[in-house]
Amino acid sequence: MTANESERAPAKGWGPVSRCAAANLKRLRKDSGLSTTRLSAALKEIEHNIPPTGITRIEKGERRVDVDDLMALAVVLKVSPTALLLPLTLVGEVDLTEGKTVPALDAWMWATSSRPLDLPKEEEARRTAMDEHQVRSLPPGLRKWRPKPEESGPGFHADGEFHPTEEREDRG
Repeated sequence: MTANESERAPAKGWGPVSRCAAANLKRLRKDSGLSTTRLSAALKEIEHNIPPTGITRIEKGERRVDVDDLMALAVVLKVSPTALLLPLTLVGEVDLTEGKTVPALDAWMWATSSRPLDLPKEEEARRTAMDEHQVRSLPPGLRKWRPKPEESGPGFHADGEFHPTEEREDRG
């Protein structure tokens, strides 16, 4: 049994992340002490309209959440959008799609841009995967990986940032 299975909503055709988002919305709303009416009013204050009945329908698995809804709900609930998408656990497995199940810790590390989802075991491939993941997932100021100066190659600047279309000047 995966972490998502305990959070399944009744709607047909919903994937595991949609089911998890519905359960997490309900949990986060209640933890925040908000009724559906108050949550709806808070959303309206940031110019995003989901009526109270719409919130109830999301929680029951009768209405999908689009990306704009996801962002607005996260803003109002004062959480990362990821807190709506994944189960609040590092134990067990998480269904990311109907055909992709991963350990919960791996899902969280990937979703928070800490590392790629499928990290190779071989050291050089692992390092390359981490590098590519950082470059593709995060803006320069948030990347956690920094090459050592002696490892900098074409495209890497002295500040450790990668610019794939530029060649680094040799600073010997």
